Amino acid sequence: MTEAESAAGPPGSQTSLAAGLACRQSTGFGRALAWYVVFVRLTLPERALSELRAQFARRDAGEEPRLVRLRATLVPLPGASAPSRLEIAVAAGAAEAPPRWPCTVCVYPLARRLVGIPHLYWQGCAHRGATPRVDLALNPGRGCSAALLVDEQVVAVDELCLAGSRMERWRPALMPNDLLGDVPADGRFSRYAGALGGDAVQRRVAALRIGVFGHAAVVAEFAHAAGCCGATIEQLELGDCLAAVARVDVVVFDACERTLAECDALASAASRLSRVVVTFAGGEGVRLAVPGDACAHGWAALRLAGSGDCARGRFVASYALFLVERLVTGDLQGSLGVRFDFGAASGPTARPLAQLGQASCRCGVWPAATSG
Repeated sequence: MTEAESAAGPPGSQTSLAAGLACRQSTGFGRALAWYVVFVRLTLPERALSELRAQFARRDAGEEPRLVRLRATLVPLPGASAPSRLEIAVAAGAAEAPPRWPCTVCVYPLARRLVGIPHLYWQGCAHRGATPRVDLALNPGRGCSAALLVDEQVVAVDELCLAGSRMERWRPALMPNDLLGDVPADGRFSRYAGALGGDAVQRRVAALRIGVFGHAAVVAEFAHAAGCCGATIEQLELGDCLAAVARVDVVVFDACERTLAECDALASAASRLSRVVVTFAGGEGVRLAVPGDACAHGWAALRLAGSGDCARGRFVASYALFLVERLVTGDLQGSLGVRFDFGAASGPTARPLAQLGQASCRCGVWPAATSG
């Protein structure tokens, strides 16, 4: 880029990135994206990645093409003056309704000799379609390389977040960190890291961005406990649920505090962006929904389970944080819901909540269940 081009300002600066997405403009959109966006994050359900790896492994070595196309949605997040962060998320199910701003994610295995290639490897690819495309090349082991292609422009993908078991974050073209790490002898989180199994697990917990909706006592207790563990807590408000949910990794709210319509809006946004959802039922129960495992709906059962008495909220919030920790360590592989009975003289007893199937989905992400 010459000094004259830099002084003239960003190409397409008359139209913001969000406006370009909304209008599905092709001309100049890639150049505007390269100017405005400074961080691109791709979110994929960990369960979907495991299924893709198994699918690639079953194929014969010479079979072509070894490529899977996934539908995703783009969410530009506003920065200080212009959109500076772009979220690209693969929905946690087979979405029937088209996303607001569509994107295609092409996933395929990467040859061993190409492990570690940067996004510049895709400079020779001329992608002229109006719909942006992400190429995600998976290493033979853990790790990947990736690039965002739009309007003949190549933009780096800065982070791949695997939503689900272990909540891993990969930097494309770099080898992922060890899953456990070491147990530090001293330091602020040394004992906590030892309890989790290593400092790498503790760093994944600390890297979580947790968005809480509402001011229920049990939600506040959970936010306080998670913040003490190093996680980032954001108080979010309803409005553009998609943009709000895109800012975080875990969505937390109390079903007894929200209306049915608000619960549906939050669940729909979380499912489309593959977010982990922690839902409380007052001070009586909690459900953790893992993307790609089950829909996060079922508010009638949760709302009936909650009594609105938040005196036991600290206990329920601590158990919810325990579930999140089990998810990050990899001990918890799927969704789990628990309802507590505090009437026993020996102490609270836990009963599993009925698992939510695809048939209860109202957000359009999971198709209706079929018999057989």
